[in-house]
Amino acid sequence: MQESELLYLLGKIKSNDLVSLKDKNLDKKILLALNLKSPKIGLILGIFFGIFGVDRFYKGDIFLGTIKLISFFISNISFFFIVTSPLTIFIYIMPDAPLELKQIVAKMFLFCIAIWLIFAIWVFIDLFLVYHGIKKDNFKKILMLECQVSYLKNYLNNEQILSLKDKNLNNYALFMLNLKSFKTALILGIFFGGFGVDRFYKGNILLGIIRLLGGLISYFLFFSILGLGMYYMRGVITEEIIDYCFVLWLLINFFIYFDVFLVYRGIKNDNFQKILSVIKDEN
Repeated sequence: MQESELLYLLGKIKSNDLVSLKDKNLDKKILLALNLKSPKIGLILGIFFGIFGVDRFYKGDIFLGTIKLISFFISNISFFFIVTSPLTIFIYIMPDAPLELKQIVAKMFLFCIAIWLIFAIWVFIDLFLVYHGIKKDNFKKILMLECQVSYLKNYLNNEQILSLKDKNLNNYALFMLNLKSFKTALILGIFFGGFGVDRFYKGNILLGIIRLLGGLISYFLFFSILGLGMYYMRGVITEEIIDYCFVLWLLINFFIYFDVFLVYRGIKNDNFQKILSVIKDEN
């Protein structure tokens, strides 16, 4: 490996890993196509926006980033709930409130502080995990240059990989294809399927918009069912109306998450077609 490639990789992978690559014949164009992440950027994002999981999203850990973001909202919502709870307001208005009530509120506040403390420790430790994790991920990407099968396992199924085993694939062209990860699509579909995010990620803008409209209708029906329950208790509406809304809500969600499965399989097929087009162009 030439000095220019080593300088490019300096800081992006660990020093001992960089030493192990000195005798490798790696083209800088291919290294650039790998889209290696910067550990320093990951660290900066973690310092300023780590509580929102931005550093994990940058690293590519969509699931952990989502968990981190959800944890942030849970810790804030729990604190807001306790501060604005009728019990807390009552004690604030009535200084002579019973000692038992004050103890309950104090325990609730301690519980919130404990949640915040655990979350803060996680965010702090995650700074180092993301920083070193990005270096490890970069090194794995580089090693994939010598093992295309390992790389393709992130984007194709086993049958498609086996069908390419006798093909002469150009590494540079392969990494320039911008193949989509079916694992990322599945996670996006599970957590944000109602907004069509996985369809947008796949590149199906129109279907993504349709899914987004379906998700909005689903959320509207969900809250409508809750609201209609109050009218049903008052005798204003019949039970059939609530049942129709519930069945419609189930059908919409069934099609949404069935489409998540279609996206999962569709991305593999799209990646395979991209690779076949490169092979065809080279021949």
